[in-house]
Amino acid sequence: MPVPTRGPWSLETIHRHLDDAVIPVRLAMPTVSGFPLVLSLWFVRQGGDVWCATHQSARALRHLARDGRCGFEVARDSKPYHGVRGRAVASVHPEAGAAVLDALIARYLTDDDASLARWLRSRRAEEVAIRLRPTRLESWDYRSRMAE
Repeated sequence: MPVPTRGPWSLETIHRHLDDAVIPVRLAMPTVSGFPLVLSLWFVRQGGDVWCATHQSARALRHLARDGRCGFEVARDSKPYHGVRGRAVASVHPEAGAAVLDALIARYLTDDDASLARWLRSRRAEEVAIRLRPTRLESWDYRSRMAE
């Protein structure tokens, strides 16, 4: 079933933005206290899903395992403002943690980051993948009205 979209961009343009934006996704999830937890994670899009990874001790994993409903946003903090946000159902995948971590390292790190890449790879066995299955996507794009 296709994911409903709103905003000025087509689904293809939304996917291109997610593929091209090498910035963290902001992920918001419900907690037991009722207050949302917001965190930023590296991500990679595979098909229609967004994948992240985090350490097995991260409290976000407990919240997502209890209630997978979440919101997310991929947008820069600088002008001109544009991006994608949405709702998703998250699931936790310990068996995919190492593979997703490798994809994230390839996406976000350069040769200059070799020591960080080595450190992250040293923890591969402790990484857990998070899969976001979008249920709604929304784009916004203020570039034309913010042009000088």
